Amino acid sequence: MTVLEIQKNILQVLADNIHNNLSPDVMDSDTIARCLSVRQETVAEALKVMNDTGVVVTNIENRYSIITGEGLKCLQRSSDAQESV
Repeated sequence: MTVLEIQKNILQVLADNIHNNLSPDVMDSDTIARCLSVRQETVAEALKVMNDTGVVVTNIENRYSIITGEGLKCLQRSSDAQESV
């Protein structure tokens, strides 16, 4: 998986957490890594970049994260672009 694919998949996992739970909470990077079948370190590295760009909010260790409104918009734009192809 490319870095962009990992980031998009992380956004999707975090968006599913928001949409599928009555009371969504932060997700830990171990859970995200298991969902994507990648190393936790890979997820933590991606989350740091994603936090810096504002699509997620993470704690200082990049262990716990939640998607932002900007992240949801980014994911929607990505989905819209795929549908038009």
